[in-house]
Amino acid sequence: MNDERRNVWDILTLSLWSCFFAVGLVPELAFYAFREFAVVPSYVALVNSSAVITIALTAYLAFFSNRRCRESGLSQIASHGKALEIAVLGLIAFLEIPAKGSVFEARTLLGIVLDFQSLPGRYLQSVVLFVGLSKLLAWLYLYSMVLRYHALGQRDVFARIPSLFPSMRVQHDHAANANSAVPAKPGIALAPKDIEDRAAGTKQG
Repeated sequence: MNDERRNVWDILTLSLWSCFFAVGLVPELAFYAFREFAVVPSYVALVNSSAVITIALTAYLAFFSNRRCRESGLSQIASHGKALEIAVLGLIAFLEIPAKGSVFEARTLLGIVLDFQSLPGRYLQSVVLFVGLSKLLAWLYLYSMVLRYHALGQRDVFARIPSLFPSMRVQHDHAANANSAVPAKPGIALAPKDIEDRAAGTKQG
């Protein structure tokens, strides 16, 4: 595949990713919009919560990042660890407050954040602001990774994310130390006593 076709494919894929993240930004609104577009009454619907969108988008993004990490040369365990970190960020980025109603009545988390001053009490306002800003930051971070992957061609962007969990950082350090300990020229390392014994054997011979 030549570079021109690859660029066209990246642009098309990035457009789909943009729709993907737009739904993840307001999953509650998208859920009711999809259900009303399909003319599915709530009493016959198999799913009546936008949580299914949050979980589905998070699972797909984690699966995608796991595949990209494997292609970048990470081990299976390290790739699973990176995918788990992406899944945690995805749950935050696609978080929503479930509500009952129609597409015109649904209140999204972002809508509540924009109208946080109407909430009673400073504590509740602070909690809503913290959750809403965390969602926005995680959403922007993940979307920037997709932009870097497709628009800038940084194919190892998912493999280079910093480790959130201490165990993953320790494992990465151990792997780096193991790689640095490998000698440049493969051979058998001899202890000082072994070197002296071979030298003595050579003189006697």
